[in-house]
Amino acid sequence: EEFAKKMRIMYGGSVTPESAEGLFSQPDIDGFLIGGASLRIESFASISQTVNKSGPKEGRTPIVAANWKATAQKQRDSLEEFNAKLSSLDLKQVNVVMALPSVLLAQAKEMVKPQNSSAVKAAPDVAVDAIIKEIAAMDSLAKIAGVEVAPPSERYNLLVTSEFFASGELEKHRLMYGDRFDLDKISGTSHKQLVNNILGKAGNRGAKTIALIPNDLPDEELKRLTDAGIRFMGVNTADLVKAQHAPDADPAYRKKFQVDTYAMMLLLRHIDKNTSADSSIYSLLRFYLKSHFTLPEGVTVDDYIKAIIVNDDVRYLIRGCLAYRPIEQYDLPDYNKVAASLISA
Repeated sequence: EEFAKKMRIMYGGSVTPESAEGLFSQPDIDGFLIGGASLRIESFASISQTVNKSGPKEGRTPIVAANWKATAQKQRDSLEEFNAKLSSLDLKQVNVVMALPSVLLAQAKEMVKPQNSSAVKAAPDVAVDAIIKEIAAMDSLAKIAGVEVAPPSERYNLLVTSEFFASGELEKHRLMYGDRFDLDKISGTSHKQLVNNILGKAGNRGAKTIALIPNDLPDEELKRLTDAGIRFMGVNTADLVKAQHAPDADPAYRKKFQVDTYAMMLLLRHIDKNTSADSSIYSLLRFYLKSHFTLPEGVTVDDYIKAIIVNDDVRYLIRGCLAYRPIEQYDLPDYNKVAASLISA
């Protein structure tokens, strides 16, 4: 009973400004974890003021939390608007917190005002600072690596599954990147037909070709690619379609994903047995594999790179899968600058 008195129960379930007072009047509810209503400052501030007016229950200060991590893809008011509004309110009887996606942590840390308890608070995250520094270092390396993978020294042939494009970007991208690499899309009603399409478009340039393919191709079809000297990168095409048709789909984010993918494909195609582990190419590829790929359990980044270079262990190569978004720690604003620097070098 003593433990129960100290425990705080957060209610989460379609909390709105209209329902907040009635819900918070329940004796066992000590606060709210808010999803949709936390996306707009006016509704979130209204709920916070309602809870603040009621104040603590049996000495337990209530909590109102905005769950932006669960609504990361949805349209919302800016963090600046939230901070300005909440800082202007007298919210001394409630703890207002925000569960932010990692992409906003650095920004939030700059906005924290310790002297004002109602300002946006962000939990300290030393790992974010280290990752920001790592991304900056990779951006510098990308400018070096970009020269190595660019014409006239190299001209690679990038083939991507048709699900990669959302609304006819192929021709636009050919114009944008045509001086850097060749680009085409691939399709097929069966695995065999898809591989036939890749082989046909590669022609006698197998050693310069890399394909972005569905990650469910059987080993025998993958071997046809490796026998032709073609490298490949697996992706879950269902995730690409889902991202394209989601109600909150962001065309700008898809563009960033596409540029990231081109950069990764260039690196994957370029690396060979003569590439040293301390080179810009190897370092960038390691960076992308750990931040933007899911690898099989027990397979390290270096194991995967070795499989790429040898180009015969198709189990490693297809089970390593490109993700639509970087892992959460790396999903930061400057992440996409690395690919842009590589391609524009």
